[in-house]
Amino acid sequence: MPDEVTYLREATSRLLAGSTKAAVVRWMGEEGFVTTAGNPWTTVVLTRTLLNPRLAGLGSKGDPIEGAPIVITPAERAGLLALHPQHADAPGDEKKAPDEREWILAGVGAAGQCGLCGAGLEVSWVGAGKPSYRCPPPPPMTSQVDDVTGAVESGRSLKASPCGRIRMTAPLLEDAVAEQVLAELLRPEARDRFEALLADVRAEIERLRDHQRRTEKTLQAVKSALRSAPDSTRAALTEAQKAAQKDGRDTRTRLRYLEQIVDVAPPVGEAEGLVRWWNAAPLSSKRALVALEIKVVRVNPGRRGRNANPHDRIDILWN
Repeated sequence: MPDEVTYLREATSRLLAGSTKAAVVRWMGEEGFVTTAGNPWTTVVLTRTLLNPRLAGLGSKGDPIEGAPIVITPAERAGLLALHPQHADAPGDEKKAPDEREWILAGVGAAGQCGLCGAGLEVSWVGAGKPSYRCPPPPPMTSQVDDVTGAVESGRSLKASPCGRIRMTAPLLEDAVAEQVLAELLRPEARDRFEALLADVRAEIERLRDHQRRTEKTLQAVKSALRSAPDSTRAALTEAQKAAQKDGRDTRTRLRYLEQIVDVAPPVGEAEGLVRWWNAAPLSSKRALVALEIKVVRVNPGRRGRNANPHDRIDILWN
């Protein structure tokens, strides 16, 4: 995505110019940049991301990938490897550590949902190299009783507890979802519907930009008032400043995510071009496209066996 490309290139330039990883991550956090899963950047995730060969348009063996988008040049990647020789054999995205791998349905946007209890699915690893979307284990009985009691006493609505009974291999689920999304984008009316969805997103972007401008003015006013405020009002103004800063960070994060969605430009209605686009697109582009098309993916129980059709297990609620 253009915005993501810009800040990852800037991060690379800062590292090659001598900035520490901690300083670069701190800058990214201050600017509101987050990972494609919507999480704050860490030094570990930043290093793995920038050293991923695909970011330089390379395969796992260093061969150029025809038509692959290039975020940093192979020379820049070599410079980063020289700074971090301990990562000279840095694995590609497909071999990231389990807790650092990012998945299409596991963050902001389209979410997997248990078809039995309605709880959100999480990615977990069962054994070596077997990532799965699963319904989380149910909480202890005592916690469930406490939750019910607390909800009744406070008047809160009680969400369904996870049942822990649904699991589906992550690549199997994501491939099935991708097939249905691409099929939906090949329907005759897809282009008009896709443009209408983009129009809604653009309207939300403008609303958030207006809100961001108002928040920045509020923050400046609070900072100005703090400089001459008496002790009796400083505590309240300090809290107001923290609230405005948090509002600004949340707004920037949401804006950047929506701008990623708008920047997605797959060839809707063109089968060969659409499949080629999907195969070459970075994860952030795939996530943005799926989030634009889908509200939720419900995963239902399935029959056992190697020949089970994954499409029989999923229900998609479209935007």
